Amino acid sequence: MPPSRAPRRGTGLVIFALSFKIDRGVSTGVVTISRSLQAIARGDLSTSEKTSRRDEFGQMAAQLHDLRSQVQTFVKELSAA
Repeated sequence: MPPSRAPRRGTGLVIFALSFKIDRGVSTGVVTISRSLQAIARGDLSTSEKTSRRDEFGQMAAQLHDLRSQVQTFVKELSAA
């Protein structure tokens, strides 16, 4: 008799758990970056993106931190002039 091709019972649960974890990670990263961008748009340059993520969202947060620092420096230089 050939082996059954029916999926195992636990396969769906594993797939669901993995997709939930991936979705949660993506949405958390998007929310963090979005909040930081909203703060910058309001003129709030005091907050900082602290993250230990090493994925694309972590890279974006680090770049956003650099951008915020450069804007702060530019504003200080303009104020002093």
